Amino acid sequence: MGSSADDATIPLRAQEHFVQSPSFTGADLHGRPDPKTPPVDFIAAMRQLASSVTIITTGTAEDRRGLTATAVCSVSAEPPTLLICVNRTSESHGAIERVRHFCVNIVAADHDDLAAHFAGRTGVHGVDRFDRGEWISLVTGAPVLADALAALDCRVVSSVVCTTHTIFVGSVVGTHIGRTQQGLIYRQGNFLALS
Repeated sequence: MGSSADDATIPLRAQEHFVQSPSFTGADLHGRPDPKTPPVDFIAAMRQLASSVTIITTGTAEDRRGLTATAVCSVSAEPPTLLICVNRTSESHGAIERVRHFCVNIVAADHDDLAAHFAGRTGVHGVDRFDRGEWISLVTGAPVLADALAALDCRVVSSVVCTTHTIFVGSVVGTHIGRTQQGLIYRQGNFLALS
Protein backbone atom coordinates (compact mmCIF):
# COMPACT_ATOMS: atom_id res chain seq x y z
CA MET A 1 0.00 0.00 0.00
CA GLY A 2 1.43 3.41 -0.94
CA SER A 3 1.44 6.42 1.29
CA SER A 4 1.02 10.11 0.79
CA ALA A 5 2.19 13.17 2.67
CA ASP A 6 -1.18 13.18 4.46
CA ASP A 7 -0.55 9.64 5.71
CA ALA A 8 2.54 10.84 7.57
CA THR A 9 0.39 12.44 10.26
CA ILE A 10 -1.37 9.14 11.04
CA PRO A 11 0.47 6.53 13.12
CA LEU A 12 1.08 3.33 11.08
CA ARG A 13 -1.33 1.21 13.12
CA ALA A 14 -4.09 3.80 12.65
CA GLN A 15 -3.39 3.87 8.90
CA GLU A 16 -3.72 0.09 8.72
CA HIS A 17 -6.99 0.13 10.65
CA PHE A 18 -8.71 3.00 8.91
CA VAL A 19 -7.42 2.44 5.38
CA GLN A 20 -7.84 -1.34 5.27
CA SER A 21 -10.90 -1.71 7.53
CA PRO A 22 -13.73 -3.45 5.66
CA SER A 23 -16.26 -1.17 7.34
CA PHE A 24 -14.78 1.80 5.45
CA THR A 25 -15.10 0.01 2.11
CA GLY A 26 -18.72 -1.05 2.61
CA ALA A 27 -17.89 -4.77 2.57
CA ASP A 28 -17.11 -7.48 5.12
CA LEU A 29 -13.86 -9.48 5.22
CA HIS A 30 -15.15 -11.73 2.44
CA GLY A 31 -16.09 -8.87 0.12
CA ARG A 32 -19.84 -9.18 0.71
CA PRO A 33 -21.64 -5.80 0.76
CA ASP A 34 -22.62 -4.52 4.19
CA PRO A 35 -26.36 -4.20 4.76
CA LYS A 36 -27.42 -0.55 4.70
CA THR A 37 -29.12 0.96 7.72
CA PRO A 38 -31.38 3.85 6.74
CA PRO A 39 -29.91 7.10 8.10
CA VAL A 40 -33.23 7.98 9.78
CA ASP A 41 -33.06 4.72 11.80
CA PHE A 42 -29.43 5.36 12.72
CA ILE A 43 -30.24 8.89 13.90
CA ALA A 44 -33.22 7.66 15.94
CA ALA A 45 -31.07 5.02 17.62
CA MET A 46 -28.20 7.43 18.37
CA ARG A 47 -30.62 9.94 19.93
CA GLN A 48 -31.08 7.36 22.70
CA LEU A 49 -27.39 7.63 23.64
CA ALA A 50 -27.03 10.10 26.50
CA SER A 51 -23.70 11.89 26.19
CA SER A 52 -21.73 14.51 28.08
CA VAL A 53 -21.88 17.94 26.47
CA THR A 54 -18.70 19.81 25.58
CA ILE A 55 -17.83 23.01 23.80
CA ILE A 56 -14.86 22.46 21.52
CA THR A 57 -12.89 25.62 20.82
CA THR A 58 -9.93 26.50 18.63
CA GLY A 59 -7.93 29.46 17.37
CA THR A 60 -6.97 32.74 18.98
CA ALA A 61 -8.16 36.35 18.82
CA GLU A 62 -10.38 36.97 15.77
CA ASP A 63 -9.73 33.44 14.48
CA ARG A 64 -11.51 31.79 17.44
CA ARG A 65 -14.15 29.23 16.51
CA GLY A 66 -16.24 26.82 18.56
CA LEU A 67 -18.99 24.23 18.48
CA THR A 68 -21.02 22.12 20.86
CA ALA A 69 -20.15 18.43 20.65
CA THR A 70 -20.77 15.10 22.31
CA ALA A 71 -18.35 13.06 20.16
CA VAL A 72 -15.39 13.17 22.55
CA CYS A 73 -13.52 10.12 23.85
CA SER A 74 -10.52 9.38 26.03
CA VAL A 75 -7.85 7.44 24.14
CA SER A 76 -5.03 7.04 26.68
CA ALA A 77 -3.94 8.31 30.10
CA GLU A 78 -0.22 7.74 29.38
CA PRO A 79 0.38 9.90 27.53
CA PRO A 80 -2.89 11.86 28.01
CA THR A 81 -4.67 11.66 24.66
CA LEU A 82 -8.25 12.11 23.50
CA LEU A 83 -10.21 12.28 20.28
CA ILE A 84 -13.00 14.43 18.91
CA CYS A 85 -15.19 14.02 15.84
CA VAL A 86 -16.01 17.20 13.91
CA ASN A 87 -18.28 17.57 10.89
CA ARG A 88 -16.20 18.62 7.89
CA THR A 89 -18.74 21.33 6.95
CA SER A 90 -18.36 23.07 10.34
CA GLU A 91 -16.42 26.35 10.37
CA SER A 92 -14.56 24.98 13.39
CA HIS A 93 -13.30 22.04 11.32
CA GLY A 94 -11.27 24.26 9.00
CA ALA A 95 -9.92 26.23 11.94
CA ILE A 96 -8.74 23.08 13.75
CA GLU A 97 -7.03 21.89 10.56
CA ARG A 98 -5.24 25.24 10.19
CA VAL A 99 -4.06 25.88 13.75
CA ARG A 100 -3.66 22.22 14.81
CA HIS A 101 -5.00 22.71 18.34
CA PHE A 102 -8.32 22.58 20.19
CA CYS A 103 -9.73 22.66 23.69
CA VAL A 104 -12.49 20.41 25.03
CA ASN A 105 -14.55 22.35 27.59
CA ILE A 106 -16.77 20.05 29.67
CA VAL A 107 -19.81 22.10 30.60
CA ALA A 108 -22.10 22.20 33.63
CA ALA A 109 -25.88 21.95 33.78
CA ASP A 110 -26.22 25.74 33.98
CA HIS A 111 -24.34 26.09 30.68
CA ASP A 112 -27.36 24.83 28.69
CA ASP A 113 -27.91 28.24 27.06
CA LEU A 114 -24.22 28.52 26.17
CA ALA A 115 -24.25 24.98 24.73
CA ALA A 116 -27.28 25.90 22.59
CA HIS A 117 -25.48 29.09 21.51
CA PHE A 118 -22.38 27.17 20.35
CA ALA A 119 -24.65 24.58 18.69
CA GLY A 120 -25.86 27.34 16.38
CA ARG A 121 -29.37 27.60 17.81
CA THR A 122 -29.04 31.39 18.20
CA GLY A 123 -27.84 31.99 14.63
CA VAL A 124 -24.52 33.44 15.81
CA HIS A 125 -21.34 32.26 14.06
CA GLY A 126 -17.58 32.67 14.17
CA VAL A 127 -15.80 34.72 16.80
CA ASP A 128 -19.10 36.34 17.85
CA ARG A 129 -20.01 33.16 19.73
CA PHE A 130 -17.38 34.11 22.30
CA ASP A 131 -19.33 37.22 23.33
CA ARG A 132 -20.97 34.94 25.90
CA GLY A 133 -19.03 33.32 28.73
CA GLU A 134 -15.68 34.19 30.30
CA TRP A 135 -12.74 32.86 28.28
CA ILE A 136 -9.14 32.30 29.32
CA SER A 137 -6.34 30.27 27.70
CA LEU A 138 -3.78 27.66 28.71
CA VAL A 139 -0.90 26.33 26.59
CA THR A 140 -2.11 26.42 22.96
CA GLY A 141 -4.09 29.65 23.18
CA ALA A 142 -7.38 27.91 22.38
CA PRO A 143 -10.29 29.43 24.34
CA VAL A 144 -10.94 27.84 27.74
CA LEU A 145 -14.30 28.41 29.43
CA ALA A 146 -13.29 29.80 32.83
CA ASP A 147 -16.18 28.19 34.73
CA ALA A 148 -16.23 24.86 32.86
CA LEU A 149 -16.27 21.70 34.95
CA ALA A 150 -12.96 20.87 33.27
CA ALA A 151 -11.07 21.78 30.12
CA LEU A 152 -8.46 19.83 28.17
CA ASP A 153 -6.14 21.84 25.94
CA CYS A 154 -4.83 19.72 23.04
CA ARG A 155 -2.42 19.75 20.12
CA VAL A 156 -3.53 17.70 17.11
CA VAL A 157 -1.23 14.70 16.64
CA SER A 158 -3.21 12.93 13.93
CA SER A 159 -6.45 13.09 12.01
CA VAL A 160 -8.52 10.70 9.96
CA VAL A 161 -11.33 11.58 7.57
CA CYS A 162 -14.30 9.25 8.02
CA THR A 163 -17.28 9.96 5.75
CA THR A 164 -18.78 13.32 6.80
CA HIS A 165 -16.47 13.89 9.79
CA THR A 166 -12.82 14.10 10.73
CA ILE A 167 -11.53 12.33 13.82
CA PHE A 168 -8.92 14.59 15.42
CA VAL A 169 -6.60 12.93 17.94
CA GLY A 170 -5.19 15.38 20.46
CA SER A 171 -2.28 15.21 22.87
CA VAL A 172 -3.42 16.90 26.08
CA VAL A 173 -0.91 19.64 26.90
CA GLY A 174 -2.90 21.49 29.57
CA THR A 175 -5.85 20.98 31.89
CA HIS A 176 -8.14 23.27 33.85
CA ILE A 177 -10.21 21.77 36.63
CA GLY A 178 -13.13 24.03 37.46
CA ARG A 179 -16.03 23.88 39.81
CA THR A 180 -17.90 20.85 41.09
CA GLN A 181 -21.47 20.89 39.83
CA GLN A 182 -23.96 18.81 37.91
CA GLY A 183 -22.88 18.04 34.38
CA LEU A 184 -24.88 18.63 31.20
CA ILE A 185 -25.89 15.74 28.96
CA TYR A 186 -27.61 15.55 25.60
CA ARG A 187 -30.33 12.99 24.77
CA GLN A 188 -33.27 12.95 22.39
CA GLY A 189 -32.39 16.41 21.08
CA ASN A 190 -32.46 18.00 24.54
CA PHE A 191 -29.91 19.29 27.03
CA LEU A 192 -30.50 17.71 30.46
CA ALA A 193 -28.90 18.12 33.88
CA LEU A 194 -26.99 15.04 34.99
CA SER A 195 -28.04 14.33 38.55
